[in-house]
Amino acid sequence: MPTGVQRLINIKIAKAYRTVSNEALCIITGLKSIRIKIKETAELYKIVKGNSYINLQIDHDKLPKQWLHPADRAITIDADNIQEDPTHINIYTDGSKSEQGIGAGMAIIRPGTTTVELMYKMDTRCTNIQAEAFAILKALEYVQTNLENDVDKVTTVYTDSRTTLESLYNMNKHTFLTEEIRRKVQEMGCRGSTTRFRWTKAHAGTTGNELADKLAK
Repeated sequence: MPTGVQRLINIKIAKAYRTVSNEALCIITGLKSIRIKIKETAELYKIVKGNSYINLQIDHDKLPKQWLHPADRAITIDADNIQEDPTHINIYTDGSKSEQGIGAGMAIIRPGTTTVELMYKMDTRCTNIQAEAFAILKALEYVQTNLENDVDKVTTVYTDSRTTLESLYNMNKHTFLTEEIRRKVQEMGCRGSTTRFRWTKAHAGTTGNELADKLAK
C-alpha cells in the first residue's frame, strides 16, 4: 500500500505514464523508495531508542534518568547583533562532511598565547551537525582539562551552525552530544567559569572560523 501511494505521487511529479515502474520513478524524481525509507527508519529507531546502541559510539538519545536537571541545562546564546570584544577564551568550532570524509575542527584562541588547534576524523555515518556538536564538546573538554588556571574566566564558543545552537537551547533535545555539552558547561560553571555561545557567519573572513573550517577538512 505505501508503495502504491508513493507511485501515484511519483507519476504526478514526473508526469510519467502509469506503466513506468516505481523504481524508475524514484530515480527520475530523486525520491528514495518508501520501502527503503521505512527500513532505514526502523533500524534508526532500534539504535537510538532501543538498547542496540550500547556498544556503538553513536549519538543516541540519553535516557531520562541521565538528563541534567532543567535548572542546570541553561545555555547562554548571545544575540547575533551584539558586538563585543574577544573574551579570555575564544573557541571556534566547525564540522565538515565531504567526499574526503567527516571531520571536526576547533581553534582555541587566548590573547597573548599560541592558538590551540585540534582536529578529529569521524565515522562516515556521522552527520555534519554531529561533527559540529562533537567539535564543541572536545573543545570544552580541552579547556576544562588543560586550562585549569583559566576556568574562572569567560569562555565564548563560536559556531556557524544555527542548528547546533538551537539543539543546545531546545530543552526537548536529549541526544548524547547535546547532553554532554550541557554537562560540561554546568561543570565549568560550578568552578566559576562562564560559557557563552555565539553564531558566526561562515566564510566571512573571521580568522578563528576560517581556521576551524580548515582543520575540519
